[in-house]
Amino acid sequence: MIKLTKLEIETITDRPEDCIVEHLEPYYPKQNVEDAVIDLYHFINKNKALPDNLSELDKDILDNCISCGTWDRAEDEGQPFWGQVKRAVRSIYRKYEKAGINISYGLI
Repeated sequence: MIKLTKLEIETITDRPEDCIVEHLEPYYPKQNVEDAVIDLYHFINKNKALPDNLSELDKDILDNCISCGTWDRAEDEGQPFWGQVKRAVRSIYRKYEKAGINISYGLI
């Protein structure tokens, strides 16, 4: 398992579940996406880590959490917090690479 910090978890799971479902349902059955998001968020929050053996749907969900997420609104909170979130996103990017998750939005 790839461990995550508290801020990394908050950054990943800040993406509203219904937004993920709306974005991915053209590619996967809606119920599958809903179930997978719930399972992933629960696992991440409980274990403070990314699960091993991620499915392609799991990887697409986790990509969506960062590529389409709202983490960039942290800039509105002020410079210290924005800097922390940017560092967390860079760390998530590296951890995603280890887990075989491609980020579709150019972050780094």
